[in-house]
Parts: sequence; C-alpha cells; structure tokens
Amino acid sequence: MRSPTEPVTLMEPMLPSEGSQLLEDLAADLIARNSTLNAQVPKTVAARIGDLVRAINCYDSNLIEGHHTHLRDINRALVNDFSTQPEKRFLQLEAKAHIEVQELIDKQEEAVKVVSGDYLRWIHGEFCNRLPEELLRLKRGMGHWALGATPAHWALGIGKNYSKLL
Repeated sequence: MRSPTEPVTLMEPMLPSEGSQLLEDLAADLIARNSTLNAQVPKTVAARIGDLVRAINCYDSNLIEGHHTHLRDINRALVNDFSTQPEKRFLQLEAKAHIEVQELIDKQEEAVKVVSGDYLRWIHGEFCNRLPEELLRLKRGMGHWALGATPAHWALGIGKNYSKLL
C-alpha cells in the first residue's frame, strides 16, 4: 500500500490527451450502443439493474476506503434495518447515504457540469446531510486531531486546499 503523502502526479495522466480520435470514436460507439440497449430493456428491469449496480458500487468504494460493509448490511440499511452494533450501524448509515446520493446523481440531467465546484459541493452537502454528526468528524491516528466536516464546504485546515484543482 502506498503512502497517502505521495504526490497525485504518480497517477497522471488523469485526462486523455486532446484530439484523441480513437478515444472519441470509442466513446461515440459506446453511447450509440447504450442508446440501443436502453431502448430494448424494460424500464422496470433497468431500474432494478440500477439499484443493484448502486449497491455493488457502494460496496466496492467502501471496501477501497477500508470500510468493510457487507452487501447484506447495505441492503438492510436501505430498508432502515440497522445493526445495534455502533460501528456496523455507522457503516450502514454511510452506505445508505452513498446510495441515496447516487440515486440523486442518476436522476440529474445529462447537461450537468459534473466537474464544477458547485456540483461537487452539492454532492458533498447531500451526502453529509444524511449522516449523523459523529460520522462527520475526521480523525487521524491516536486522536491527535479531529475536524468536523462541514457539508458542501471544502476540507481546508488538513493541510491542503484541493479546490484549486477544479
């Protein structure tokens, strides 16, 4: 596992180079095939597939962050059946918030500028407003510091302002 202090440039290039005709052609083909598939799949089936993909995406992204939330616990959270164990309950609340916000995102118009600061603040606000206060506290090893996350605001004071990347 790499150190969280390694520069983000190790992951570059994050954006494809401009004028990549092959990539543009592949994207256009994917969009066309998606439209064809969408026309053939009944809306109820598409909605159910969307629910399943959101749950799997939630599970995967939580696992990447080191939050081991089982799919059965995610599904229970979606029907407000929460664990009595505080840690598991927190993970369920986080998962439920994640999926609810993803549903809001999925209902957005296609023309939304998803890389704008306003859009990212909206997502952050929607997510944080669904969490209990104790889940909005950011902690770092052995309790050396704790910060409260403010919905729809950049995380300043942890040492870096990432808003300049937008």
